[in-house]
Amino acid sequence: MKFHVKRSAFVQTFTRIARFVPKRGARPIFQRALLIADEYGVALETVVSEGSFSDGASLLIDSSFVVDSERASVDPFDRSTAVPSDVENAAGTTGAAPRDCQDPSFAGDEIRVRIDVPSDEFRVERSGKAVLNVKQIAGFLSMISEKNGETLEFEVVNRCLTVRSGDLSAEFNAGSPRFLAKLPEIAPFEESRYFKLSGEALRRMIDRTVVAAKPKEFALFDVEIRMNFDLNCTQFIFGQNSATAAATDGRRLVVQRVASEYLSGTPNEEFQEKTVLFPSETLRIIRQFCSDATEAFIAFGARSDLFGDREFARIKIGNVVISTTTSPKSFPCWSSSFPKDLPTRNRVEIAASDFASAVFFLEGKEKNIREDMSSIEPAILRMSKGRLAIRRTSPAAKLFGEVEFPVRYDGAPSAFMLDIRYLVDIVRYLSPRETFRLYFSDKDMLAIFAADDGYRCAVLKIMGRAP
Repeated sequence: MKFHVKRSAFVQTFTRIARFVPKRGARPIFQRALLIADEYGVALETVVSEGSFSDGASLLIDSSFVVDSERASVDPFDRSTAVPSDVENAAGTTGAAPRDCQDPSFAGDEIRVRIDVPSDEFRVERSGKAVLNVKQIAGFLSMISEKNGETLEFEVVNRCLTVRSGDLSAEFNAGSPRFLAKLPEIAPFEESRYFKLSGEALRRMIDRTVVAAKPKEFALFDVEIRMNFDLNCTQFIFGQNSATAAATDGRRLVVQRVASEYLSGTPNEEFQEKTVLFPSETLRIIRQFCSDATEAFIAFGARSDLFGDREFARIKIGNVVISTTTSPKSFPCWSSSFPKDLPTRNRVEIAASDFASAVFFLEGKEKNIREDMSSIEPAILRMSKGRLAIRRTSPAAKLFGEVEFPVRYDGAPSAFMLDIRYLVDIVRYLSPRETFRLYFSDKDMLAIFAADDGYRCAVLKIMGRAP
């Protein structure tokens, strides 16, 4: 392998990929990055996680809203295989003679990230790949500056990687062929069938649904709805013209629908809707790249390996490609949690800016509200004609706060209690310029927040009526 690359372009790419490489870990293999130079260009790759799904409750959906909690005894995801803890990494000491290692094995639910160097910033003379010790490469890059030249040269000869910048050079272990052959590699995004949506839409889907995937909260309270669903995952449904994300923590259900487009290189192909689960860990990684990209592309496929047939997704955002295994598990009956006919008589139209100001003010009245709810009283929402008042009290501290503001509401006076943390999550990702609607049902003890951009949050059981 031999190529020249503009120093600033490589440093920028290396810095982005290094964020995902753990500084310390039990498995040294995950402290390395893979450097690739081939006919596609120059890219850096790393394995972020080999097991992203977490142990959690498996719940069974019930449209009655209020049922007893029940934990499943069988985990719905197969974790029978794991990465050996004693895997050695070939990229050892700078300048040291390379040595062979055990075959690395990547099992479970993988998250891999590939970042390509811009095509006009490099020149490849010979194809190849090498393993980079991120800490060592970062140390060398910190030594070089503009006076050493604007170009970096990478060359691998006899398992030795030499990096040159002007009159400075360093040698690193490039990894044995056996080791390199076993490292997972992500091909560039060249799919014939994929879903296309805007980067802003994907960001909105992640922001508004990941907040509901909180298994720790689930363990603290009685569950009012049971779903066959891992609480650390978000379900994505890709249709021909729209995409939907849904997540739950057992007490609330969050749904976000956005516009998308299905593209296929095969004319007159019969379209099939795609439903998968994405772990929250993967979505948080994807979220980091959504802000800078105008479009996102998602393709699905399957591959066979030592662990059997597994489905995977490949997500391209700008010059970043993220590959992760997915699960076909789903909770297909979640739509029944939303009534077909929303209670328009009990409908409140609220300016997001007014609502957010009130919620954040009341949240700040007591410290550590989001960490310790044992001593926190719920928020009381009190509706009257043209007005909404939100009140929080804390008897232990003898504190109370209430904020009232104008809304559009013509129904009878009503009041009920909600967990204030839900209100914080609801308004955190709403634009201050938006107006959203609150529907509530005294019969079902149900509250639904809805925005015009396809956002729905159902608090599946109101905590109680207020006097």
